[in-house]
Amino acid sequence: MIKQSILAALTATVIFASSAAFAQKIAVVDIQAGILNSTYGQQQLEALASDPAFSELVAVARSLQADVASLDSQARAEASGWDDERFAQYTRTRQFKDADLQLTTQKINSERERVINEVIASMNEPALAALEQIIEEEQIGLLLRETAVYDADASHNITELLAEKLSQ
Repeated sequence: MIKQSILAALTATVIFASSAAFAQKIAVVDIQAGILNSTYGQQQLEALASDPAFSELVAVARSLQADVASLDSQARAEASGWDDERFAQYTRTRQFKDADLQLTTQKINSERERVINEVIASMNEPALAALEQIIEEEQIGLLLRETAVYDADASHNITELLAEKLSQ
């Protein structure tokens, strides 16, 4: 009986000690954010932003937003004196501007998504290799996707470490 109690206490101590050790080796990572925050990822996003065709799309979107804001401002100021025809004209113009803005925004988002997907695809293997190095160097026993974790403090997040390693 005494041997069993000592054995149980020893087993509990070993389990507690090993779980405490493993708790210090838990980390979270957002691989995509690490890739996009790397030097290469940032360069590709900056190249997109400086592309003349993309810049023109952004300028068109801003112009359309300004037009919509101007139309709305005019409507607020003058709508009480408008007849049905003038109100219908405003509504049509506003709908056309909204549709143009929505299409332009979709083009911008589509282009950004294309570049992001290309960057992630080209950096996926190096990112996984870098992640394996980090796991070994930091002696991480459990690595979780950041989106799968309810809460983790910054000391457990190795996303920036991944971005730094990819930038080397």
